[in-house]
Amino acid sequence: MDEFVIKHMFLQSIIEREKFSFIENEDNIAGHIGYGLDNNAARMTGTSITSICENNKDKKFVFHLLCNNISEENIHRFESLAQQYKIDINMYFLDIKSPLLRNLATTSVFPLPTWYRIFFPYALEIDKFLYLDIDIVCIADISELFNIKMKDSIAGVVKDFEQVCIKKTKMLKLRDYVYFNAGVMLINVEKWKNECLTEKLLSLIKIKPTLLDQDILNIVFSQKPHFYLSDIYNNIGLWCESEEVIKNKLKEIKLIHFANHPKPWSILWQYEKRPYMENIYNKYEKLSPWREMHLELPQNYHHKRWYAEILRNEGKIKESLYWYWQYIKGKYKL
Repeated sequence: MDEFVIKHMFLQSIIEREKFSFIENEDNIAGHIGYGLDNNAARMTGTSITSICENNKDKKFVFHLLCNNISEENIHRFESLAQQYKIDINMYFLDIKSPLLRNLATTSVFPLPTWYRIFFPYALEIDKFLYLDIDIVCIADISELFNIKMKDSIAGVVKDFEQVCIKKTKMLKLRDYVYFNAGVMLINVEKWKNECLTEKLLSLIKIKPTLLDQDILNIVFSQKPHFYLSDIYNNIGLWCESEEVIKNKLKEIKLIHFANHPKPWSILWQYEKRPYMENIYNKYEKLSPWREMHLELPQNYHHKRWYAEILRNEGKIKESLYWYWQYIKGKYKL
C-alpha cells in the first residue's frame, strides 16, 4: 500500500466526528496534542488533558482524540471538559473492524488504540503535534515544546528506561541505537508524510506481525532522522528512585509517565508506597468531569491474584477467596 491508499483507508475508517470548540481566538492556540483511546481509557485521557490545562492556564491547546467505542456519557464528559477550560477537543471515531485496523497486534496491556499514533498525520492538517499516551500527567508548563524547530527530523522522542533500552536493542538487533519510549512524540507532520512513515510501519508489521507498535516504531526510526528530548518530558522510572531524588526531580519534571503497574486509577495503587507521587494523578482527576469515578478493580488475572493476596494479608478471607477464583477463571479461561 502506498501513502495515498493508506490515507484513503484511514479516512474511510473514521465513521463519525465530534468537535467541541470553545477557543474564542485561534491566534491564541499554543499547540495541538493527540491521544489514542477506547472507552476504558476515557477517564485517564480526560485527567491527562485536565493536568495540561491546569499547568498551562494562560495557553490554549487543541486536543485530538482518535478513539473507538466511546460511551455517550464519556462523550458528554469530554464536551464538559472542553467547556470547563475553554479549549477545543476534536474526536474521531474509528471503525476497529476496518481493513486498516483489524489485524494490528494487541495485548491486554497494549490495546488497539496504542497503534492510532501512526495515523495522526492523516487526520491533522498542521505542521506538528504532540502525541501523548493516556497515562501521562502534566505537572508543569510544556508550551516550550511547541517552539522547538523540527528542521529535517521526523520526531522528538525520549529515551526509554535504561533496562528496557538494553533489553530491546538486543532483542531487535539495533546496533548503536538508543531505544525510545513512544509515549511522548513531538511529530513533524509533513516530514512524517514525506518519508512515508506509516507505509513503512505497516509494511514492517506484515513481516513481523507479533511486534507491538513501539518496537516497530524504533526499528523504522533507527534509519530515520529524529532527536531526543530531555526525560523531563517523559519521566518513566521516577518511583524507582530514592525519596530524596523523587522530591528533587519533581521540581524539574514536566510530564510524568505512569507506564508501570499498578496504574494510579487502579485500586491496587493505594497499596503502593511512592513518596510524593501517591496523589499526583488523583489531584487532576478530582478536577475533571470524571471526579466521581471509583478506583478501577483488577482487570487481568495477574492483578486479580495480586489483589487476592493483598486481601488475604489484610485478613479479608472471603473477599480474598473471591478474587483468587477470579484469577483462576481468568488464567485458565474457565
